[in-house]
Amino acid sequence: MIAGDVSYVGGGGGGRKSASYYFAICAISAKLVMDFFVPAREVNFLAFNILLVILFLLFRPRIYLGTRGVFCFLAIWLFFIFQVLRGLDNSIAYKMAGLPVLVVIFYSTGRGINNAAMKKLSVYIFAEFCVFFIVNYFISLAKGLTSSREFWNFEHANLLGSYVLCMLVPVNYLIISSGRLRGRLLGLCLMIMGYLSTSTGAFLLSVGVFVRARNFRVKNILLILISGIFLAGAGIFILSVADTATYAKIVAPFRLISDGGWERLVNEARNGGGIAYLTSDQQGSFTWRVYAYLVYMFYIFNEGWNYLLFGNGVGGYEVVWGGAMPHNDFILILVDYGLLFFTAWIFFFVWLLVKVWKKYPEWFVIVILVLFRLLCENNLYSYYVASTSCIIFSLIFGATVRETRNRSCAKGKA
Repeated sequence: MIAGDVSYVGGGGGGRKSASYYFAICAISAKLVMDFFVPAREVNFLAFNILLVILFLLFRPRIYLGTRGVFCFLAIWLFFIFQVLRGLDNSIAYKMAGLPVLVVIFYSTGRGINNAAMKKLSVYIFAEFCVFFIVNYFISLAKGLTSSREFWNFEHANLLGSYVLCMLVPVNYLIISSGRLRGRLLGLCLMIMGYLSTSTGAFLLSVGVFVRARNFRVKNILLILISGIFLAGAGIFILSVADTATYAKIVAPFRLISDGGWERLVNEARNGGGIAYLTSDQQGSFTWRVYAYLVYMFYIFNEGWNYLLFGNGVGGYEVVWGGAMPHNDFILILVDYGLLFFTAWIFFFVWLLVKVWKKYPEWFVIVILVLFRLLCENNLYSYYVASTSCIIFSLIFGATVRETRNRSCAKGKA
């Protein structure tokens, strides 16, 4: 059933739990268990989607999708179906085609959960995530994996870091709705998990949950920038004292430039020579990213118009640099899906930033943090990261839209 773009009024008192609440808690709990503890990723994909169909038929959450929403969903979904047809043997394409469906289902689910119930659900999700993270961490520790920045059931520490950042959304929701003290304690837990993941980016971005945005004023923008710079500087200083290895990764590109090595790095990227020639204090994951961006930039400038406009197809990045990904989902989208889709992707983010700033300013910083993560890491083709992000973000965005419209209706009746 597709409902018009309306929301329930009232029903928020006492935190009465709807079928949507139980659908969400069952689906997300199962998803977290599979992601943390079941190594067979392809089996997880099938098992979760089969379970989702069963839960959907059992709880029958109402679908909230207006005419414009239906049009947008069909356009995006058909685009990914086209990508499937470009490579029928590509499993990633099938997974990507399922993401728009997850967004619609869990956005609608969030619209069916009142504010009090969503608070409880957010606490439950975050607590469950913390428990699973701790168990996974100790399993990794027992196996001796953490010393080499490896974690059981996660292909790379940075993917675990991205997975941890999915919890930015429930934590921010609780900061907004349950009081800053409680939310900031949860934010501290998020920072600890970001640090333990050994993903420098995840740790630094997790700090951003403490930065708040209010109204659209120049002084507030400056305050956000100053706060962000201060927190980043403080974090880097702490790392320089407490974790010199992580600190070295961050400052490596700046040392390279200060030593006059930029021109050679560009030439090596143009010729595909690699960065093995660099000294140890010039190397690091940040330097590697800069080099990867240069390699992909030269490829994009030299590819034919057909591929530039329509992309190489899902997984097409493999022809660029021996299968190495760019550590930037925007570059990945440009290479695999082409300039036309990339342009639509940019317009979507601009629209999202404007809409959030005007209507939901308390979420603006979170959108910026997500944007930074997409610009600095491989997230899109890790299904457990991409799907969990879509589920959590859509669920709580749906609940936020419901609450905002309920308040507007209440003011209109007053």
